[in-house]
Amino acid sequence: MDFKQSLFKIDSYPVGFSMPHANKHIAGINLSKLSLETLLPGKWIDDNILNAFLLIAQDIAINDEMKVLSFETFFCEKLMLGIISDGHKKWLALNEIWTQDIWLIPIHINSNHWTLLVVVFPHKIFLYLDSLKGQPPNQLIHNLCGFIENYRDARIRKLTRWQDWTLHVPIDIPVQNVSSGNCGIHVCAWVYIIITGTAFQFSDMHMNCFRKGMAHWLLNYDLIRKVNSRENLRTALLELPVNPGKIHRNIRQNSHIPFEFSSTLEYCSSIKTLLSAMRE
Repeated sequence: MDFKQSLFKIDSYPVGFSMPHANKHIAGINLSKLSLETLLPGKWIDDNILNAFLLIAQDIAINDEMKVLSFETFFCEKLMLGIISDGHKKWLALNEIWTQDIWLIPIHINSNHWTLLVVVFPHKIFLYLDSLKGQPPNQLIHNLCGFIENYRDARIRKLTRWQDWTLHVPIDIPVQNVSSGNCGIHVCAWVYIIITGTAFQFSDMHMNCFRKGMAHWLLNYDLIRKVNSRENLRTALLELPVNPGKIHRNIRQNSHIPFEFSSTLEYCSSIKTLLSAMRE
């Protein structure tokens, strides 16, 4: 497969996708036949599919000189409870998270809906993308700011004057059909747009093609860089409290499009170019 080919325009699943023993292992994530079948139309993708896709997207982004870090689905579950495991703290150090410009954080709402939080440190932006156009959970930004405050380094300390930050919750984004099971596919579509700079005006009608494109990536892409196994994170038993404090209260929230772009899609597809220009 040509990995530069648009995932929105793939019209068939990869060879071997329907084989009885189809499977793939990506950095300790087991994509079993059952997991892969959640990429079929109308299915709700599972954690393994989402985590593996985010890892591949991160790998492609880094290979293209972007500073991107994807978080696993398990991270936000712990964050919302106000606890970060010892395993996560080790992972933070191993992945040099404070050198990254973009964080991609999948959010599991009420155990039945996927959304995406994008943190763009150079732009001082939290971007919350929800295919049902909901609001972020009450404690999400609160606890994330507390997490950053607790573990940040000198570089991030300069960027986290919270009164300079904005939480964008855009309303001009594509909406899913509630019964389509496409919330996780919308999350992956936004990740794809951000890391590739693709400005494709997608809708829920394109999600079946995107599911096929995801299957091609997951079965055919081999990680270029060594990634610390995500399985190691789940083995951590020591859990320490995150003190969220009251540092989030100065963050502005609005539904406006960042930096006066014409659309959220235009902004997301421009992040790659904007950050590259800032480094020059």
